[in-house]
Amino acid sequence: MKINSLVDSVEIVATGVPRSGTLFLAHLLNWSHEYAYGINEKGYISEGPAKEPEVSWLAAPHLQRGAFVFHLIRNPNDVVRSNAAGGWLQPGNSWGDYAYRYAETWDPWVFWLRWIDLCESVASVRIHLEDISHLSAPINVGPLSTSIPVPPIPSEYKKEIVKMADRLGYQL
Repeated sequence: MKINSLVDSVEIVATGVPRSGTLFLAHLLNWSHEYAYGINEKGYISEGPAKEPEVSWLAAPHLQRGAFVFHLIRNPNDVVRSNAAGGWLQPGNSWGDYAYRYAETWDPWVFWLRWIDLCESVASVRIHLEDISHLSAPINVGPLSTSIPVPPIPSEYKKEIVKMADRLGYQL
């Protein structure tokens, strides 16, 4: 089946936790990024459905069974470090408020766990960013400093977070 005929019959979306590589994947596949599922400069949220293949972390809460969903996964330490360093996961900005609406936390590790659960609940297939990052030249998505420490995992969630990371193929 060609991708065009598949698109006509089913929604195709790639999603993941913010900072998992959705912009990279959109460039790699030449798909739209945060168009059908996105937030504009005024804070308006578009909640799909995507009429053509789309890559957006914002899609996760809105996807239904029946859509073909790629779950993009990246090393949890890198995702959490990047989310914590970016400062967007806090009250008062559109992305942070949107994320909080569905994950109900400001802690970057607990957010990671809850967003992964959302993605896994609708995922058709997983893609590890580390397995595809060599396919394209790096894309400048802003500072991603590895000198920033990874925030500590909250002790009450440690067992659950480590178990999920292990299930996805990562050691914490």
